[in-house]
Amino acid sequence: MDMRAWPWWTGVVLAAQAGSAMASPAPVREIVISPRPLEAALMELTRQSGSNILFLPGSMAGLTSRPVRARGLDQALKQMLAGTSIRVLHQAHGVVIAPGRLAAKPAAPHAGSLRPQPARPALPPMVIVVSGRETATSFGAEPFHNASPDVAVLSPAERPTARNLAEAFARSPGVLVLATNLQGDLGGIDRAGRAEGQFLAIRGLSGAFAAVRVDGVDLPQSLPFGRDAELGMLSTLVFDKARITLTPGAQEAGDATSALVDLATPSAFADRHPGLRITLGGDLDGQAMAYRQPAASWQAGLRYTHRFGEAQQWGLALGVTASRRIFATSEQTYQQGTVELKQVTAAGTTPVGIDPAANLLLTGLNLEFTRGSTFSLAGHGALEWHGDRLQAALRVLHAVSRTRQDIYQLGLQGGNSAEDETLTNLGGGISQIASTTARAHYWYETNPENSRLTMVQARIGSAEGLKAPFDWQARLGFTQGVTARPDHIETSFWGENATLLSQGTAFTDGGGYPQPSLNAADKALIGNALSYPVHLQAERRDEEGRDRHWSFDGRLGWKPEQGLLSRLETGLRLDLARRSWRQIDVTYSNLFPGGTTLAQSGLVDGSIAAILPGVYDFGLPLVSGTRLAALIARATPDALTLDAANAQTLDGRETKASAFLRAVLGRGAFTLQPGLRLESSVMNTTFWLAGNQGTPTGGIAYGWNHGHARFLALLPSLYLDWRDGPWQARAGLWTSTTRPAVSQLSGAASLTTQADGSLLLTQGNPDLKAMHATNLDLSGAWHGAGGVRMHGALFAKWLTHYIYDAGSDYANAATLSENGLLISQPVNGGTARVLGAELSASLPLGLVGQGLQGWTLGTTATALDGRVRLNNPLLDPVEHLQDAPPYNISVELGWARGAWSARIAGRWTGAFLQQYGVFGTSLSGHSRLDGSAFDIWVRPSRQIDIDIGHKLGERGEIRLFIRNLLADFAWRSTMGRASYAVPQTISGGRQFGVRADYAF
Repeated sequence: MDMRAWPWWTGVVLAAQAGSAMASPAPVREIVISPRPLEAALMELTRQSGSNILFLPGSMAGLTSRPVRARGLDQALKQMLAGTSIRVLHQAHGVVIAPGRLAAKPAAPHAGSLRPQPARPALPPMVIVVSGRETATSFGAEPFHNASPDVAVLSPAERPTARNLAEAFARSPGVLVLATNLQGDLGGIDRAGRAEGQFLAIRGLSGAFAAVRVDGVDLPQSLPFGRDAELGMLSTLVFDKARITLTPGAQEAGDATSALVDLATPSAFADRHPGLRITLGGDLDGQAMAYRQPAASWQAGLRYTHRFGEAQQWGLALGVTASRRIFATSEQTYQQGTVELKQVTAAGTTPVGIDPAANLLLTGLNLEFTRGSTFSLAGHGALEWHGDRLQAALRVLHAVSRTRQDIYQLGLQGGNSAEDETLTNLGGGISQIASTTARAHYWYETNPENSRLTMVQARIGSAEGLKAPFDWQARLGFTQGVTARPDHIETSFWGENATLLSQGTAFTDGGGYPQPSLNAADKALIGNALSYPVHLQAERRDEEGRDRHWSFDGRLGWKPEQGLLSRLETGLRLDLARRSWRQIDVTYSNLFPGGTTLAQSGLVDGSIAAILPGVYDFGLPLVSGTRLAALIARATPDALTLDAANAQTLDGRETKASAFLRAVLGRGAFTLQPGLRLESSVMNTTFWLAGNQGTPTGGIAYGWNHGHARFLALLPSLYLDWRDGPWQARAGLWTSTTRPAVSQLSGAASLTTQADGSLLLTQGNPDLKAMHATNLDLSGAWHGAGGVRMHGALFAKWLTHYIYDAGSDYANAATLSENGLLISQPVNGGTARVLGAELSASLPLGLVGQGLQGWTLGTTATALDGRVRLNNPLLDPVEHLQDAPPYNISVELGWARGAWSARIAGRWTGAFLQQYGVFGTSLSGHSRLDGSAFDIWVRPSRQIDIDIGHKLGERGEIRLFIRNLLADFAWRSTMGRASYAVPQTISGGRQFGVRADYAF
C-alpha cells in the first residue's frame, strides 16, 4: 500500500460514528449480488454485510464484479474479486483490499451472458478499506455526521433522549427547537406546557423559511396561520436518516431560504440489518411523580426489511411504531392586557427619562398546573425495485397523534377594567397607577390536539451509478395533513363579590417568579376555591386546519464523457395544494343552576397540594374533563349567528409551477455549478366578511368573498466546490423566496362602526409581496485520521419585503382611507439580514493521550446576529429578528469500551425574541403597550442529558438515560429583554428512561 495516498482518498462511509465501540466480526449470512460495476458491487456489499467501505470513487472505472452468492464477507470478497490482481489483507481494524499495479485478467462472462468482457485497464495505486460491522444502534459523541460541508446527517433513532423528530434536531448546527410558536400554534403557551420540542427555526429564520420533505415529498402544512411544519408529532423511530442541506441548489425548492430538511423512511436497500428489528422503551416523568399523577410513558417499534428476487433486486420495508407519553408541569402565566405602566402620561405612555421595561406593572397572575398524555401511532411501507438500469419505488406513510391535556388555573385577576385601578396625580401630567380591586378565579380548560399525516408517492427513474450519458427520474405524490382541536372546552368559577379580594394585586420578585402580597383573609379565600360560584358555564371550541397536496416532479440529467461540462440537469415540478381552517365557538348557559359552587358542580375528582411547591404553595382542586364533556353533550348550546358560524374560516387553493436548469462545470478538484430556477404561484382564497348587521356597505359584500394573488420569481444560484483529499470547501451565492401565508393574504375580515361613526374594514391583503432572499455561504470541512472531524461556515442572508410572524394577527397592519371607508390590512415590512458563523468538531481524545482511549469530545456552536427593519412606527427602526439567539452551543462527551458506552450532552441557547411588542391598550384603557421595550423574549436556556448503554451481542443494545438532568426550565419568557416584572415560566422536570433495540 502507498501510505502517501491516504490524504487523497475520498470516502463512501456508511453510518460511521466517532467513539463507536470496537467492531466485532459480522455474523455469517448469505450475500447475493448480481454482476455489476465493481464500485456498485462494493456499495451493495456494504448494505448486505453491514460493513463500512472506503475507496476512491472513479478509480475502478471499467471494472465489473463477478456474481456473488456467498456466506459471509470474506467469501463474498473472494468471489467478487476472482480473476483480478486485487489482494486481500487482514488487519486488526478490519479488512484492507490493495489492488496491484498490473493489469487484471479479463473476467469470464457470467452465466447467461454471451458478451466477451473487455480487458481491464491497469489499476492505479489505491486502497479499499472494509471496517467491522456495527450493532443495531450505534453510539457517537457527535449529534450529526457531515457528508459535505453544507449537509448535516443524523440518525434520529440513535438519540434515546429525543421524544420526537423535532427534538432529534436539537444539537444540529444552526437549529433552534421551539416548544411553541406564533404560526397558528393551536394551544399557544399551554402547548409549551407539554415540555417537548415541536418546531424548528434554522439559522435565525422560523420554520416558514425551511422546506421540509419526507423521502423528497413536501410535508403538509396544516397549521392555519403560517407555513411552518409541525415535526413534534413524528416519532424518531419512523425515520432512518434526516438531512439538513444548508445551501440547497437550483434543483431544490426555491423557498428553502434557511435550509432543506429531508427525512428518509426505512428502505430495504439501505438497511444494514435486514430482517426484523424491535425497539422497546419506557420512561418516568419526575414532575408527574412529584404531583402523584400517572408518570409512566412507553414506546415500541417493529420494523421488517427483506430483499428478494434472483439478484436481490426487490426490496420490502414495513414498520409500525407506537408511543404514549405522560406529562405534568407547572405554569406561571398572565392574561394579556392585565399589564400596566407604573407611571403613565395622559397619552398612556411612559414618561420621558424612564425605561419603559422598568416601568411595567403586572396586575394579574395565573398559577397553573397542567397534565395530560400524547398517544402516537405511525405505519410505513416501501416496495422497491433496483434493477441494473431502472429503479422504482412505492412508499406510504401514515401517522396519527392524539393529545389530551388539562389545564387548571388559580388566578389573581386585577386590571380587567378601569374600575380595578386608581391613578394618583404626580404632577406634570404624570399619574401613578395602582391596582385596588382584584378577584380570585378558578378556571379549567382542555387543550386537545389531533394530528394526522398521510403521504403516498410513486417514483421511477434510472438506476444509481448507471454508466450511461443520461439519467432521469419522475415522481407523483399525494399528502394530507390535519391538525385539529376537537372539543376544546373551558369553564370558570368566580364571582363579582364572592371572590373579591380585600385589596388589589401587588407582586414582588421571588427569583423570577412574581410573588403576591396577601393578607391572611385573602390567603384563606384563595385556598378555598371549592367555594367559588360558577361564572362561565361552559364554552366549546372546535378547530381544524387541513392541507391537501398533489405534486409531480421530473428531472433529466446528461453527463458528457469529455469536456469542461461534466453534468447538465433540468427539471419541472407542479404542486396543487388546498389549505383550509375553520373555528367555531359555542357557549352553554344552563349546565348548572345559578350560584352553583365548584364543590357542588360534581366536576371535582381530586386535587394537588401545591401548584409549585416552595414557590406557590396553594392547593388546587382538579376537574374531570370527562364529566364536563358529558354535561355538555346533554345540553343545548346557545344559538349561533351567521358571523359566529363562518367568520373564523380560511380557504386557499394554490397552484405552483417551477422549472430549473443546473450545470456542473469542471472534472477535477474544482467544480462550478451555475443554476437558474423559475417559480410561478397562483393563489385563490375564500373568506367571510362579518359585521355591519349583515348589510353590504361601501361596495363591500357581506358574507363570502374571494381573493386572488399571484407570485413570480426568477432565482439564480452559483456554487463553487473544492475537494482535495481530507479537505472540502464550498462557496455559494443563491436566491430564494417565501410566499405570504394564506391568513395574511385573505384572512377573516370584519366591518365595524367606530366611535365617530366611520366604518373600519379589517381584512387580509392579496397585494402582499413575497419575501425575497439573497444568501451567501462559505463552508469548509476537514476529516483527519483517527476520526477527527471539523466543519465551519460563515453565512449571510439579506431579505426584502419582510413579514414577521404575527400568529393569527395581521403583520404590520396599516390603516388607510378609501372612499370614506377606513381599511386596516397587513403590509410588507422592510429589510432583514442575518449574519452567522458555525463550527462543529469531533475529537477522539485517545489521539491526545493513551489514557483517554475510548473517549470522544464533540461540539457544535452557532453565533447569530439578526436585525430587521419592520417599517412599523410603533417599534424601533431596527429590531432584533425573531427566533435568532446570539449563540447556540452543544457539547457531548462520549466514552466507549468493549460492550459499554456512555454519553453526557449539554445544550446552551441564548435569549431570543419571540413576539414584537405591539399589544395595543391595556384592558383598563390606562396604558399603551406598544414599543420594542415590550417585546417578548425567551430567556437563555440549558439542558443536560446523560445516557449509558450496553451492547447485546452483535445485534442489539440497551440504554438507560436521564433527560434534563438538572431539571432546568422547559420555557421561560418575559416582556422586556431584562425585566422580570411580566414573566411566563414552565417547569418540566426530569425524565428517567430505558430503551432497547434488537435486530433479528
